[in-house]
Order: sequence, then structure tokens, then C-alpha cells
Amino acid sequence: MKKVFMSVSLAFLMILSSFVASKTTAESSNIMTRSNEKEIKKVVERFISEDYNFNGGQNVFSTVNNENLKQFLTLRNKFKKESNKKDSYKVYNKTFKYDYKKIESKRGIVKVSLDVIEKFMYDIPSATGQEAMTKDNYEIYLEKKDNTYYVVSANDLSENDSEDEETNLNNEEKELNYYYLLQQNLYSPFLAHLLRLHL
Repeated sequence: MKKVFMSVSLAFLMILSSFVASKTTAESSNIMTRSNEKEIKKVVERFISEDYNFNGGQNVFSTVNNENLKQFLTLRNKFKKESNKKDSYKVYNKTFKYDYKKIESKRGIVKVSLDVIEKFMYDIPSATGQEAMTKDNYEIYLEKKDNTYYVVSANDLSENDSEDEETNLNNEEKELNYYYLLQQNLYSPFLAHLLRLHL
């Protein structure tokens, strides 16, 4: 009887230890250190300046690790470039100021909410050397792979529906931006708004 009791107790302790260990691992993955935040901000700022800003990106994709997102950005940037060419609109001297609102990590995905002020000069047929500024609200999602953070999804909350219609970025094409999250079984309340779904 004593041996049975000891066996049951040992099994219980092993299960309890396993539960505590898994819980600790999950919680630690959600903890953001200053070093992590610094690295994340560096990736986000490079991503926005290279590939995802008001005036259109360059399709560099050095910070992107999602083929569907690359397709989405390629469509978006193609429209921006063609639209600028049609209007004889030339942009230069772009600068960016980043205002981070929140950085949080859940289930291995980092969500970054921020405002970006983009200042630039532009030329049009009727005027040259004009100064302009825009303010956009972004949500950027990142995942760490081989000790490096990469962007897996992004959303500019400031872009209006009329522009989306002009770009021919219909719902199916937009979902290319979010499909990675579904592939990784990351559907949750944390990401529900991004997936345009309801729990």
C-alpha cells in the first residue's frame, strides 16, 4: 500500500512539475526585455521605411518572412508607383518619426502599435519643392526565427476604403496579409480583429 501511495505521489509531482515548467515557459515567452524591444523597433522602422509607408515601398523585404505578405505589399506598392507616375508626382527626402504606443507578445507573436509621422518633399507639374507631412497608425506583427525578428503581418489603419478599392486590393488579396497567422494556428481573441473574424 505504501509503495502504491509513493508511486501515485511521484506521478502527481511529475505532472505538477511539467505543468509549472510549461506555464513558466509560456509566460517567459510573453516577457519583453529592453533588448528585445530595441531589436523589434529596429526591424519595424526598417520595414516601414523600406516597404510599407504612405508614399509606397521599394519591395526590399529584408525584414519580411511571409510570402503572402510580400504579395500584398507588391500589389500595394505597384499601385502607389503607377499612381505617382500617372500624376507626375515625385517624392524625395523622406524622413520618419516613430511614436510607439504598445508592444506586446503573446504565443510567440509580437504586436506593435505605433504612429508614424512621414515628412517629405515632392514635385508636381504645377509646383516643385513642396513640403508635406502625413501621420499614419500602424499595427505590425513579428515572429522570431533563428534569433531574428521578422515581420509576418502589417496593417495601416489610416488607409481608407476608397484607396483600397482603387488598388484593387479586395478582401481575398488582403487576406494574403493575414493567412500566415491562420497557418500557425494563432487564431485567438488577440488576433481576431486582424483576421476580420468574430469569436
